[in-house]
Amino acid sequence: MGYDEIHVKFQNLTTTHFREGKEISVLKVINQEVTRLIGFEVIQQKENYCLIKDISTSSIKEFDNVLRRIFLLISDANSDLLRGTKEKNMKLIENIEEKHDTITKFISYCSRLLNKYGYPDAQKTIALYHIIADLDKVIDVIKNAGRDILKFRHDLNGKSIQLIKLVDDNIRLYSEFFYKFDPKKPVQMYKNRNDMLDLLFQLKNKIPAEELVTLAKMEHILELITDMQVARMGFEEN
Repeated sequence: MGYDEIHVKFQNLTTTHFREGKEISVLKVINQEVTRLIGFEVIQQKENYCLIKDISTSSIKEFDNVLRRIFLLISDANSDLLRGTKEKNMKLIENIEEKHDTITKFISYCSRLLNKYGYPDAQKTIALYHIIADLDKVIDVIKNAGRDILKFRHDLNGKSIQLIKLVDDNIRLYSEFFYKFDPKKPVQMYKNRNDMLDLLFQLKNKIPAEELVTLAKMEHILELITDMQVARMGFEEN
């Protein structure tokens, strides 16, 4: 929201980490989250209280470069997912966690810049915030898909890899479309989305259920990209 100082007060000293199924310290959670906030540090910490402060200088001039970096890293993360499944290279998929954390850090920073300063072209501020929020969801889906695949005890079906390739294509196409408006690109993105929905239906009862569930999650990325297309098209109305 653009604040420079955050006071966090809490009564319970622990909280549940649902994925790992264990209790962890609230202060540990806070410190983990602060590592994802560029320029912020925990400068005071007590048993049930901490003070988080921005100790850096920031400028909206940094926004465009950071956003471009987000696009590149998301594309890299999904490409690693695709390549990891094709080459059975689980190390590539494991590394997606670190990329997710870096991307989340940059997304939080861009959100902060927009909230604190606004974009130089004020009419684009809301649309850019919306796009960034969707990009945050995209990298979460990729991260969770990677976690799922690491749990599988089988190689992915060739058709499943083809579906991940469609997601990869649409991420690349949207990035190109964002920086250079071309009405042909949304047509191809819609076609890829339709092809994925058709293939998902065809794979029903032909691949393990957990694999189908993971692919259905990944299809949500194409829905998010469709949403981001509309926001980007709004830039052209001016």
